[in-house]
Amino acid sequence: MFPLDRQIFLLVNDLVGRSETVFEIVLLFCGSLPLAACVAVMLALWWTNAEGGRRGGALALDLGQTGPAEGLRVSRRRCVALAIGVALAFVCTRLIAFTGDFERPLGSEALRVPIEPDRWNGLVDVMTGYGAFPSDQAALFFAVAVALFAWSRRAGVWGLIVASSLSIGRIAVGFHYPSDVVVGGMIGAVFGGGSLVLARRSPEFFDLLSELFDDHPTVMYPALFVMALDFTQHFRLVFRAVFYLVLTLFTDA
Repeated sequence: MFPLDRQIFLLVNDLVGRSETVFEIVLLFCGSLPLAACVAVMLALWWTNAEGGRRGGALALDLGQTGPAEGLRVSRRRCVALAIGVALAFVCTRLIAFTGDFERPLGSEALRVPIEPDRWNGLVDVMTGYGAFPSDQAALFFAVAVALFAWSRRAGVWGLIVASSLSIGRIAVGFHYPSDVVVGGMIGAVFGGGSLVLARRSPEFFDLLSELFDDHPTVMYPALFVMALDFTQHFRLVFRAVFYLVLTLFTDA
Protein backbone atom coordinates (compact mmCIF):
# COMPACT_ATOMS: atom_id res chain seq x y z
CA MET A 1 0.00 0.00 0.00
CA PHE A 2 1.33 3.42 -0.98
CA PRO A 3 1.00 6.71 0.93
CA LEU A 4 -2.55 8.15 0.90
CA ASP A 5 -3.89 4.89 -0.58
CA ARG A 6 -6.16 4.19 2.36
CA GLN A 7 -7.35 7.77 2.77
CA ILE A 8 -8.32 8.13 -0.90
CA PHE A 9 -10.01 4.75 -0.91
CA LEU A 10 -12.10 5.52 2.20
CA LEU A 11 -13.14 8.88 0.75
CA VAL A 12 -14.32 7.41 -2.56
CA ASN A 13 -16.04 4.49 -0.84
CA ASP A 14 -17.84 6.84 1.53
CA LEU A 15 -19.22 8.89 -1.36
CA VAL A 16 -20.52 5.88 -3.31
CA GLY A 17 -21.61 3.84 -0.29
CA ARG A 18 -24.16 6.41 0.84
CA SER A 19 -26.67 5.26 -1.78
CA GLU A 20 -27.67 1.66 -2.42
CA THR A 21 -28.71 2.53 -5.97
CA VAL A 22 -25.39 4.18 -6.79
CA PHE A 23 -23.47 1.32 -5.18
CA GLU A 24 -25.43 -1.24 -7.23
CA ILE A 25 -24.76 0.64 -10.46
CA VAL A 26 -21.05 0.83 -9.71
CA LEU A 27 -21.01 -2.89 -8.88
CA LEU A 28 -22.68 -3.60 -12.22
CA PHE A 29 -19.87 -1.82 -14.04
CA CYS A 30 -17.28 -3.74 -12.02
CA GLY A 31 -18.34 -7.03 -13.57
CA SER A 32 -17.98 -8.41 -17.09
CA LEU A 33 -19.99 -5.61 -18.74
CA PRO A 34 -17.00 -3.29 -19.35
CA LEU A 35 -14.96 -6.19 -20.72
CA ALA A 36 -17.77 -7.02 -23.14
CA ALA A 37 -17.82 -3.34 -24.13
CA CYS A 38 -14.06 -3.48 -24.83
CA VAL A 39 -14.66 -6.47 -27.10
CA ALA A 40 -17.46 -4.61 -28.88
CA VAL A 41 -15.20 -1.58 -29.43
CA MET A 42 -12.38 -3.71 -30.83
CA LEU A 43 -14.77 -5.58 -33.14
CA ALA A 44 -16.21 -2.27 -34.36
CA LEU A 45 -12.69 -0.99 -35.04
CA TRP A 46 -12.00 -4.14 -37.07
CA TRP A 47 -14.62 -3.01 -39.59
CA THR A 48 -13.79 0.69 -39.35
CA ASN A 49 -12.20 2.71 -42.10
CA ALA A 50 -9.19 4.31 -40.40
CA GLU A 51 -8.82 7.05 -43.03
CA GLY A 52 -9.51 10.55 -41.74
CA GLY A 53 -9.99 9.86 -38.03
CA ARG A 54 -6.84 11.60 -36.83
CA ARG A 55 -7.47 14.49 -39.24
CA GLY A 56 -10.75 15.30 -37.52
CA GLY A 57 -12.94 13.17 -39.78
CA ALA A 58 -15.61 10.88 -38.38
CA LEU A 59 -14.83 7.19 -38.11
CA ALA A 60 -17.38 4.98 -39.84
CA LEU A 61 -18.09 1.28 -40.05
CA ASP A 62 -17.40 -0.22 -43.46
CA LEU A 63 -19.05 -3.64 -43.23
CA GLY A 64 -19.27 -3.92 -46.96
CA GLN A 65 -15.63 -2.89 -47.36
CA THR A 66 -16.65 -0.23 -49.87
CA GLY A 67 -14.18 2.37 -48.58
CA PRO A 68 -10.49 2.69 -49.37
CA ALA A 69 -8.82 -0.69 -48.99
CA GLU A 70 -5.84 0.89 -47.27
CA GLY A 71 -8.04 2.40 -44.54
CA LEU A 72 -9.46 -1.00 -43.64
CA ARG A 73 -6.05 -2.64 -43.83
CA VAL A 74 -4.55 -0.09 -41.44
CA SER A 75 -7.44 -0.48 -39.00
CA ARG A 76 -7.17 -4.26 -38.95
CA ARG A 77 -3.42 -4.08 -38.55
CA ARG A 78 -3.93 -1.91 -35.48
CA CYS A 79 -6.61 -4.24 -34.10
CA VAL A 80 -4.29 -7.22 -34.29
CA ALA A 81 -1.53 -5.26 -32.57
CA LEU A 82 -3.95 -4.01 -29.91
CA ALA A 83 -5.24 -7.52 -29.21
CA ILE A 84 -1.68 -8.70 -28.64
CA GLY A 85 -0.96 -5.67 -26.45
CA VAL A 86 -4.08 -6.25 -24.34
CA ALA A 87 -3.19 -9.90 -23.83
CA LEU A 88 0.37 -9.03 -22.81
CA ALA A 89 -0.87 -6.35 -20.41
CA PHE A 90 -3.17 -8.87 -18.74
CA VAL A 91 -0.43 -11.49 -18.45
CA CYS A 92 1.98 -8.90 -17.03
CA THR A 93 -0.44 -7.76 -14.32
CA ARG A 94 -1.32 -11.34 -13.38
CA LEU A 95 2.32 -12.36 -13.10
CA ILE A 96 3.03 -9.40 -10.81
CA ALA A 97 -0.04 -10.22 -8.71
CA PHE A 98 1.09 -13.83 -8.32
CA THR A 99 4.44 -12.74 -6.88
CA GLY A 100 2.98 -11.31 -3.67
CA ASP A 101 0.04 -11.29 -1.32
CA PHE A 102 -1.66 -8.01 -2.20
CA GLU A 103 -4.90 -7.68 -0.26
CA ARG A 104 -8.04 -6.04 -1.55
CA PRO A 105 -9.71 -3.35 0.57
CA LEU A 106 -12.94 -5.35 0.76
CA GLY A 107 -11.07 -8.07 2.63
CA SER A 108 -9.27 -5.85 5.14
CA GLU A 109 -11.08 -2.50 5.46
CA ALA A 110 -14.32 -1.41 7.12
CA LEU A 111 -16.29 -0.38 4.05
CA ARG A 112 -19.58 1.46 3.72
CA VAL A 113 -21.65 -1.23 2.00
CA PRO A 114 -25.40 -0.56 1.55
CA ILE A 115 -26.35 -4.01 0.21
CA GLU A 116 -27.34 -7.31 1.86
CA PRO A 117 -24.55 -8.75 4.06
CA ASP A 118 -24.92 -12.29 2.69
CA ARG A 119 -24.56 -11.11 -0.88
CA TRP A 120 -21.59 -8.92 -0.02
CA ASN A 121 -19.84 -11.69 1.92
CA GLY A 122 -20.20 -13.99 -1.07
CA LEU A 123 -18.61 -11.35 -3.28
CA VAL A 124 -15.77 -10.91 -0.79
CA ASP A 125 -15.08 -14.66 -0.85
CA VAL A 126 -14.83 -14.60 -4.66
CA MET A 127 -12.68 -11.48 -4.93
CA THR A 128 -10.13 -12.36 -2.25
CA GLY A 129 -8.90 -15.44 -4.08
CA TYR A 130 -6.07 -13.67 -5.91
CA GLY A 131 -3.89 -10.59 -5.65
CA ALA A 132 -5.20 -7.10 -6.31
CA PHE A 133 -1.99 -5.31 -7.33
CA PRO A 134 -1.86 -4.26 -10.08
CA SER A 135 -5.42 -4.11 -11.43
CA ASP A 136 -5.72 -6.24 -14.55
CA GLN A 137 -9.02 -4.60 -15.53
CA ALA A 138 -7.51 -1.12 -15.28
CA ALA A 139 -4.71 -2.38 -17.52
CA LEU A 140 -7.23 -3.62 -20.09
CA PHE A 141 -9.26 -0.40 -19.97
CA PHE A 142 -6.28 1.89 -20.45
CA ALA A 143 -4.67 -0.31 -23.11
CA VAL A 144 -7.77 0.11 -25.26
CA ALA A 145 -8.22 3.78 -24.33
CA VAL A 146 -4.68 4.79 -25.27
CA ALA A 147 -4.83 2.79 -28.49
CA LEU A 148 -7.98 4.64 -29.56
CA PHE A 149 -5.86 7.73 -30.18
CA ALA A 150 -4.47 5.95 -33.25
CA TRP A 151 -7.94 6.07 -34.80
CA SER A 152 -9.28 9.35 -33.45
CA ARG A 153 -8.16 11.93 -30.89
CA ARG A 154 -11.76 12.39 -29.74
CA ALA A 155 -12.24 8.65 -29.32
CA GLY A 156 -9.02 8.47 -27.32
CA VAL A 157 -10.07 11.27 -24.96
CA TRP A 158 -13.45 9.64 -24.34
CA GLY A 159 -11.70 6.31 -23.87
CA LEU A 160 -9.49 7.77 -21.14
CA ILE A 161 -12.54 9.31 -19.42
CA VAL A 162 -14.39 6.00 -19.44
CA ALA A 163 -11.31 4.02 -18.34
CA SER A 164 -10.72 6.42 -15.45
CA SER A 165 -14.37 6.29 -14.37
CA LEU A 166 -14.46 2.49 -14.41
CA SER A 167 -11.20 2.32 -12.46
CA ILE A 168 -12.48 4.76 -9.81
CA GLY A 169 -15.59 2.62 -9.52
CA ARG A 170 -13.47 -0.41 -8.69
CA ILE A 171 -11.84 1.62 -5.92
CA ALA A 172 -15.21 2.77 -4.60
CA VAL A 173 -16.55 -0.76 -4.02
CA GLY A 174 -13.34 -2.01 -2.43
CA PHE A 175 -11.95 -4.12 -5.26
CA HIS A 176 -8.73 -2.10 -5.37
CA TYR A 177 -6.67 0.57 -3.66
CA PRO A 178 -5.86 3.62 -5.83
CA SER A 179 -2.28 2.46 -6.41
CA ASP A 180 -3.60 -0.84 -7.82
CA VAL A 181 -5.47 0.89 -10.63
CA VAL A 182 -2.80 3.55 -11.23
CA VAL A 183 -0.07 0.96 -11.79
CA GLY A 184 -2.43 -1.29 -13.74
CA GLY A 185 -3.44 1.64 -15.92
CA MET A 186 0.20 2.54 -16.56
CA ILE A 187 0.96 -1.03 -17.61
CA GLY A 188 -2.03 -1.07 -19.93
CA ALA A 189 -1.10 2.29 -21.45
CA VAL A 190 2.46 1.08 -22.14
CA PHE A 191 1.33 -2.14 -23.81
CA GLY A 192 -1.60 -0.53 -25.62
CA GLY A 193 0.46 2.36 -26.95
CA GLY A 194 3.51 0.20 -27.57
CA SER A 195 1.54 -2.28 -29.66
CA LEU A 196 0.43 0.50 -31.99
CA VAL A 197 4.02 1.77 -32.32
CA LEU A 198 5.10 -1.72 -33.33
CA ALA A 199 2.24 -1.94 -35.82
CA ARG A 200 3.46 1.28 -37.43
CA ARG A 201 7.10 0.21 -37.53
CA SER A 202 6.55 -3.42 -38.60
CA PRO A 203 3.30 -3.39 -40.60
CA GLU A 204 4.16 -6.50 -42.63
CA PHE A 205 4.01 -8.80 -39.60
CA PHE A 206 0.63 -7.52 -38.40
CA ASP A 207 -0.77 -7.45 -41.94
CA LEU A 208 0.19 -11.11 -42.25
CA LEU A 209 -1.80 -11.94 -39.12
CA SER A 210 -4.83 -9.90 -40.17
CA GLU A 211 -4.85 -11.51 -43.63
CA LEU A 212 -5.43 -14.88 -41.99
CA PHE A 213 -9.02 -13.75 -41.46
CA ASP A 214 -9.39 -13.17 -45.20
CA ASP A 215 -7.71 -16.45 -46.14
CA HIS A 216 -9.36 -18.67 -43.50
CA PRO A 217 -12.56 -16.94 -42.32
CA THR A 218 -14.38 -20.14 -41.33
CA VAL A 219 -11.62 -20.94 -38.85
CA MET A 220 -10.44 -17.53 -37.70
CA TYR A 221 -13.78 -15.85 -36.95
CA PRO A 222 -15.13 -18.71 -34.78
CA ALA A 223 -11.76 -18.74 -32.98
CA LEU A 224 -12.05 -14.97 -32.54
CA PHE A 225 -15.53 -15.41 -31.03
CA VAL A 226 -14.24 -17.96 -28.50
CA MET A 227 -11.30 -15.72 -27.56
CA ALA A 228 -13.58 -12.68 -27.22
CA LEU A 229 -15.88 -14.65 -24.94
CA ASP A 230 -12.92 -15.86 -22.88
CA PHE A 231 -11.66 -12.26 -22.66
CA THR A 232 -14.85 -11.27 -20.84
CA GLN A 233 -14.06 -14.04 -18.33
CA HIS A 234 -10.48 -12.87 -17.71
CA PHE A 235 -8.96 -15.49 -20.07
CA ARG A 236 -10.00 -18.32 -17.77
CA LEU A 237 -10.09 -20.84 -20.62
CA VAL A 238 -6.62 -19.86 -21.80
CA PHE A 239 -5.13 -20.01 -18.31
CA ARG A 240 -6.74 -23.41 -17.65
CA ALA A 241 -5.39 -24.73 -20.94
CA VAL A 242 -1.89 -23.45 -20.17
CA PHE A 243 -2.06 -24.86 -16.62
CA TYR A 244 -3.18 -28.25 -17.95
CA LEU A 245 -0.41 -28.24 -20.59
CA VAL A 246 2.28 -27.40 -18.03
CA LEU A 247 0.94 -29.96 -15.58
CA THR A 248 0.90 -32.61 -18.31
CA LEU A 249 4.49 -31.84 -19.35
CA PHE A 250 5.81 -32.03 -15.78
CA THR A 251 3.83 -35.20 -15.08
CA ASP A 252 5.22 -36.93 -18.17
CA ALA A 253 8.71 -35.84 -17.22
